[in-house]
Order: sequence, then structure tokens, then C-alpha cells
Amino acid sequence: MSVIFRNEEIFPYPERFNPERFLDEKNELQQQKMIPFGVGRRACMGEGLAKTEIFLIIANLFKTYKITPATEGGTAPTDPVAEFRGLPTPQTVRVSLREGGCMLTYLLMSESIKFT
Repeated sequence: MSVIFRNEEIFPYPERFNPERFLDEKNELQQQKMIPFGVGRRACMGEGLAKTEIFLIIANLFKTYKITPATEGGTAPTDPVAEFRGLPTPQTVRVSLREGGCMLTYLLMSESIKFT
């Protein structure tokens, strides 16, 4: 896959760090040019593990922290707007520790890891 991402016809100056190369003129993600795990026989063997790890990390964040809109009173706007785009838009949120979230995580970790 690294050879594909170094093709100068598709990605000018492939050796330069330029994350914007995956965006089009409207700053939308170019889906046809982004293949992070490869395909076919040369597909990444760790794709399933990577996706599972990402899911577990995000689930743990939501379990440990309460994320609310950063508006006055912490209430959601009356007109929520759902947009599905290639790139997320910045949002202002308030993050607070859930009651017992940190301690629960510590206790679960200490119980599951035993040194002999």
C-alpha cells in the first residue's frame, strides 16, 4: 500500500507531510483516495484489532466522562443539527468526570491484573 500512497500522479510531493492531500476543493474527505487498511491479499491483518481498540477507547471515554453541550445550563439546543460529512465540525462541549468513573476504572484494572 505504501507504493500507492507515494504515486506522484495521485499525490504530488508524496514525501512531504501534508494531511490536506486527502481533501478535495470543498475540504471534504476524498473517499476513493483513502484506504488506511488496504484491501485484498495485502490488507492489514490488524484492521479488526485496530477497530476494536478504537471502539473500546471511545466507549471507555463515554463511560468515564459525561459530555454535555457547553451552553448555559448545559442543555442541548432546541434545534439540534445532524450533519454527516467526511470531516467533523468543531463543537464546544463540557467534559466532566462521572461519579465513580475514575475509581471504578482503577478498581476494574487492579482486579484484572494480578502479578504472581
